[in-house]
Amino acid sequence: MTRNGFLGSVLFLSGFAFYLYGAAPSVSVGDSGEFITAAHTLGIPHPPGFPTYTVLARSVSSLIPFGNPAFRTNLFSALCGAIAVLLLFAIAREAGFGLLASGTGALFYLFSRAPLANSQVSEVFALHAVFLASLFLTAFRRQWALALFLLALGFGNHQTIVFALPGFLWIVWLEGKTPTSWKVLLPTLGMAALLGGSVYAFLYGRAACHPFLNIGQAESLDKWWRLVTRADYGTLTLALGTAPARTLANTVLHLQRFGAGWFQQVRWVGAAAGLLGIWSWWQQDKQRTMLVLTSFLFLGPFFFWFGNLPFDAQSRGLLERFQIAPTLCWCLLAAAGFQYLSNRSQWVAGALMLLSLGWMIPLACATSNRQELRAYAYGRNTLHSLPPAAVFLMDGGDDTFYTTAYLTQVEHRRTDIQFHDRGGVVFPGLYGPDFRRLGPQKEARRQAIEQTLAQGMRPLCYATMNPDILQGRHLEARGLLYGLSGASALWDLYNLRQIAPWTAPSTQWVEDYRTRALAPYYAYQRGSLEGTRGRYAEGVAYFESAQAAGPDVLWLTPNLLYTLHVWAYNAYKKTDYKQARRIYDVILRWNPKDNVALSNQRAVTAEEARTHAGR
Repeated sequence: MTRNGFLGSVLFLSGFAFYLYGAAPSVSVGDSGEFITAAHTLGIPHPPGFPTYTVLARSVSSLIPFGNPAFRTNLFSALCGAIAVLLLFAIAREAGFGLLASGTGALFYLFSRAPLANSQVSEVFALHAVFLASLFLTAFRRQWALALFLLALGFGNHQTIVFALPGFLWIVWLEGKTPTSWKVLLPTLGMAALLGGSVYAFLYGRAACHPFLNIGQAESLDKWWRLVTRADYGTLTLALGTAPARTLANTVLHLQRFGAGWFQQVRWVGAAAGLLGIWSWWQQDKQRTMLVLTSFLFLGPFFFWFGNLPFDAQSRGLLERFQIAPTLCWCLLAAAGFQYLSNRSQWVAGALMLLSLGWMIPLACATSNRQELRAYAYGRNTLHSLPPAAVFLMDGGDDTFYTTAYLTQVEHRRTDIQFHDRGGVVFPGLYGPDFRRLGPQKEARRQAIEQTLAQGMRPLCYATMNPDILQGRHLEARGLLYGLSGASALWDLYNLRQIAPWTAPSTQWVEDYRTRALAPYYAYQRGSLEGTRGRYAEGVAYFESAQAAGPDVLWLTPNLLYTLHVWAYNAYKKTDYKQARRIYDVILRWNPKDNVALSNQRAVTAEEARTHAGR
């Protein structure tokens, strides 16, 4: 075996072993449950459908002879992450870099936070890195037909790969081929692109078979086009909610946000090596340097500006995965920088490599999903909350939708339950085939059908934070859920993996936003139950625990404040002024600008003083 083959094998096996060790044992938060369910049922996830990921994840995970279905799909991501490491090494060698520099660039990528985290769970981004790296390798070798095929196939995995296209167009232009030569190549290139893009036909054909997960229901060409172009989201819109204004100040903030996330991936040694690599590689090979640098700029700073997401914690959590592609580009530039240092002194280059890896490896080891079972436990706890033969309606929350989809459709649990979501997306069928087109009339349709279900023989349960969701009927807490009859003893039966301590103010901090958004839900629901029983002190203690675990979680604080206002008013009506004042103290601690709470607190304090004076 050549030295290239030996070192490449070591890097691949090391990467796979490291990602495998940290792989999540089952379904995790976010879209993980959706992608696992899509892969194992050959379904269609949210727009644009991700057909390449679905087909490849199903194919590879079905060959793995051990582990539960979710773990096998997680291993597909670990395999993709290791392949990306190997490809990065091969690209660096193709560029003429030595073994030390090429291996260092690959190791920088292996131990970077975003690639590591996404190679441990079922997501599309580890495979996205494989396609991007394959594009670089084929472009370096001037294999344009294969590059276009991979670009089109990679587009079927994640459409942001098109942001690498400007770099390839640049290198093609620098190639300087004559119009005649391109005329000869165009039919071949067109066929290659068409062949790769044909993966989208899977969505049309599979939708006609009506799989369980059939988002967009693309059985007609019009619906298929809406799915592929993300028309329901706004084709070129990435913003969650209201997008920030396109101003110079916000542009600076977008670039700062990208820069902070990028620096977290490569650290100061990687950043300095990459800058040195741009300068030194440019002197020797302008075309390849321009390809990688342009791809970095478009996949990184430009994409963050173009996406124009709000400046909140949820958007920051969403954007970290989009650091993977620019990190791959930068690690290649860093390899060029290490090559420049190696040419001067291999001892200096080796020392810097050991120093930086010695810093990055402990940080990488801390990024592990090996024990991450919060989403799985939440899904199981939800199913445990349902009485036999119940009708279960989900009022939102990806973790509810997707963990339930995985547990019921892949692990085939609770076949006695009728599952539906009130949006008619993941679990459709309850509100009629025209429901998604109704617009403002949706709520009336929901209420009419749900009132009928409430009068039926089957128990009706909701996953919601609104106990008054069914008009004219006040639902009772049923553990994590709500129903027409409660069951508070369920709290003693729940599996609270990695949620403790949650019955008292907690300082436990979860790095991943989506996990952090799920963790406080138990304390919030339990606190709400205590409040409905009039035990406001206990309810406030649970709320304080929830807020400490997720102070920046978007759904949490507004719900906490609203509920606390209701409790304070109820305590005031019962002349429990001391309790009302304590509740307003908590509100003002979390939102000092709440003028209503401030005014009411003064009024309560005055009433309390008059009561004491009257005694």
